[in-house]
Formats: sequence, C-alpha cells, structure tokens
Amino acid sequence: MCYNSIMIENQRILLDYFFELNRIPVWVVDANNEIEYSSATDGDLPDKAALASFFSYFKATAADKPQTVLVENREFFSYFCVSGGYIVIIGPCFTFPPVLNEFRSFLSVDFLFKNDISLSKILQSNKLSLRSYGKHVQALSIFFNGAYFTLEEIEKEVKRKSVSNLIDAELSKTIFDLREDEITLDYNYEWEKNILKYVESGNSEMAERGLKRISVRAQTSVAMLTKNQFEYEVVAHITLLTRAAIKGGLDVDTAFSLSDLFLNKISHHRTRDDLSEIAKNATASFADHVRDKKTAANNKYPPNIVKAVSIIKSKIHRKILLCDVASEIGYTPKYLSGIFIKEVGKGFNDFVINEKIVESCYLLKNTSVSIIEIANTFAFSSQSYFTKVFKSVMHITPQAYRGQSR
Repeated sequence: MCYNSIMIENQRILLDYFFELNRIPVWVVDANNEIEYSSATDGDLPDKAALASFFSYFKATAADKPQTVLVENREFFSYFCVSGGYIVIIGPCFTFPPVLNEFRSFLSVDFLFKNDISLSKILQSNKLSLRSYGKHVQALSIFFNGAYFTLEEIEKEVKRKSVSNLIDAELSKTIFDLREDEITLDYNYEWEKNILKYVESGNSEMAERGLKRISVRAQTSVAMLTKNQFEYEVVAHITLLTRAAIKGGLDVDTAFSLSDLFLNKISHHRTRDDLSEIAKNATASFADHVRDKKTAANNKYPPNIVKAVSIIKSKIHRKILLCDVASEIGYTPKYLSGIFIKEVGKGFNDFVINEKIVESCYLLKNTSVSIIEIANTFAFSSQSYFTKVFKSVMHITPQAYRGQSR
C-alpha cells in the first residue's frame, strides 16, 4: 500500500511517543521537501527553503535500507525511503552529552530548531551508543516499512560527514546571529572547568571569582548573541553546575531541585542582567550546598570512607568494582570491605547498588527516558537485572515506581 499523509496522521501519536521516550527527532518528508511529520512544531522550525537545503542531502542518497551518517563525530542520522515518495530521517542522536558541547560548536540542531525551549530539551538528552541508536532505527524501519534489518546491517559502514555536507556554510551564517569562530576565540574553556572544579569542591568564593572572568565574555562575544541564545547559555551553565554538584557529593534530589529552582527563574527573567544574576546566584548556591554536604559527610565518616564514597559517586554511571576503588585509595579489597561495613553499616556492593538505584529513581520520576536506557546509563547488565535489583531495594518495579510518581 502506498504511504500517504493520512496514514502519517493516524500514526502521529505513536511517533510522538517515540520522541518522548528518547528525544530523538523523526522527520517524514515528501518529494517536494514538505514536512508531513516532525517531532517539532511548525513554530520550532526555520523557513522551508532552509529546511529543503538540509533535507536534499538525504533525498539524494536515500534507499529502502536504512543508511547512517555520523556528522562531525558528534551526531548520528539515519534515513530510508518509504513508499509514496517519502523519506524518513531519524536524528540527530548524540554521541556525547550535547550540553557538554565545550565550545558551543555548531550542531545540526542549532539549525533545525529555532525555539530555544525545544532546543534545550533535545540538548539535555542522553548520549546513545551506535548499538542503542541502531535498535531505535531498527524499530522505526519495521514501523514504517515492515522491513526488518539486523543491527549489523544498520551499523555497517557508517559514513562520516561534516556539517558542511548537510548545510551550506553561507546559509548557516544567514540563519544565525553569530559565527562559531567568534565564540571560540573569546571563550576560554579552562575558566569554566575551574568554576566546575570549585563547585565540585564546595568553594563558592573561588567559583564566583571564576564566574566574574566569564562575565567578561558576556560583555564581548555574548553581547552578539540574541536574548534567547544568551538564555540558552545560562541554561547550559546550570546543567553543568548540577552535574558538578552531584559529582561533588550532593544528592541527586537536592541537586535537581536547585536546578529546577533556577531554571524556573530563567523562564521569568526580563533582562540580560537578570540572567547574569541568576547564573551568579546558581553558582554560589550549588557550591554552598556541596560544601555543606561535604561537611556533614566528613563528620559522619572517617576520611578514608569519605574518599571511597566520593570515588563511587564520581563513577556512578560505570561498573564499580571493590578492587578498583581500593586500589585508588591504597588499600587491599579485603581491608576496604571490612572498614566499609564497620563505618557505613552495609557492604560495599550494597552501597554502590543503593546509590545507583537512588539516581535511577530521579530519572524514572522526572524524565521519559526508557527503562532499558536507564539500566544502560548505570551500567546494569540488562533491563531484567536492573528491574530485579530495583525491586529488591525499593520493593516495587521501575515501571510501577514511574507510574506512582506521576
């Protein structure tokens, strides 16, 4: 049966649901570069001529079998033909946490989304491996065409492209109010790294001093940003502060409550000065909370356990082994295990699992990230094992917990 716009409309609910699960946009484009479906609303998108330039690359090389390109080693796009002359484009999907885009390098989403609220949602999505992204493409190929391709077929011969392959350089300069080189020349990433180090250590005075140095940028290259673009800069800054604070030992619930507080203030700001003040207050507040948390932890545990707990929290998204943590501290695994039980009141592995489950609870409660991706995020071997461990700690399944929390 020939695919048509009526069928797309009937399937819009499912496509929207796919987007809510993982924040990977889907686009369905006809032979005239008209968008029949997108995960964005019309108000989020640039003009049709600009989009036609972007989609033309995919149209020229599309086939029934999904093809994948990796743009600037940062973004995956996959695309394939659908009967009726349509092209399905899936992406971008990021190979790194996009909000950590160090020099605010040009990404395709900067071009595709002109609404900063939608853009910030996508930029705060989780990174995915090629295998996880391939499963998403595999599902959509079945969804649109009923065609099954193995993950090996989808992953085979990923083509590497530059942004200029997808978007004409002169066109990108017309669309944006600033050029990438104007940002990177004025922006010293070392300043921001130092601020995050001070927040992580709980040193609010030094963090604020570092922010004053970045404020020089706000008077130069940031002055060339639009108000919305400057707003995004502050949103990104608060996201980085949140992660630095968690790494410094602040519990996830407190860190994200602070984040929500300052993001809400951003939504009600009126001037650039308001935004600068929000960034300053957020920096001091996160650092102060980390300092207070460290003080409390130091009073609760001896220094060797405080160091072990800090290492665990900094590696919470990885597989954490007793022998590795013991090696970093300079103890034998047996000795660390013994003093851990004595001082903390539970075994090393039980403590690690509990910390992972606490963080996964936040994602279940406050995001639409799929349970399998949450399991992968915290380095569980499978979704079923994650569910088993979660239930043993929380006495409820992840699905049920998510349902109760909303």
